[in-house]
Amino acid sequence: MRGSAHDVVCDANVLIDLETGGLRPAAFRLPFRFHVPVDLYLDELEERHAGLRQELRLEELDAGAMEDAGVLFRRYRGINEHDSYALALARSRAWLLLTGDRALRAAAEREGVPVHGTLWVAARLLEAGLVLPERAWAAFERMKAHGRRLPWDRARALCRQR
Repeated sequence: MRGSAHDVVCDANVLIDLETGGLRPAAFRLPFRFHVPVDLYLDELEERHAGLRQELRLEELDAGAMEDAGVLFRRYRGINEHDSYALALARSRAWLLLTGDRALRAAAEREGVPVHGTLWVAARLLEAGLVLPERAWAAFERMKAHGRRLPWDRARALCRQR
């Protein structure tokens, strides 16, 4: 990962987790280019999380990816329309998908799309020295206090192993 930026497609929940926990500025210092489908941004992030806009690359899905999104939406009943856009974008560009949504993660895995979530981003932040374990744990505590859903035992273990 060092040296060049890697492209990732973000679902709204990972971005909201990072913002809620106060990890957003550090996360955008990682060597990633964060992409979000335009419709997902407009419908799920713009109003309450407009500060994210400057760090995100908004992506229009081409006709093939839109068709793929429709197929994915019908194939996986647990995902919503915006989830299908994110999955189709990641799949069409061969990019990593970041999501904490269990149904979307399962669909991505079935489709062969590499997928990770908030804890993976936090691990990258710790590895890069952009946050200390104490700060990561405080971020997880804020996320938990605001009703975010993460595997808290794994979050605790991540901070302790550092």
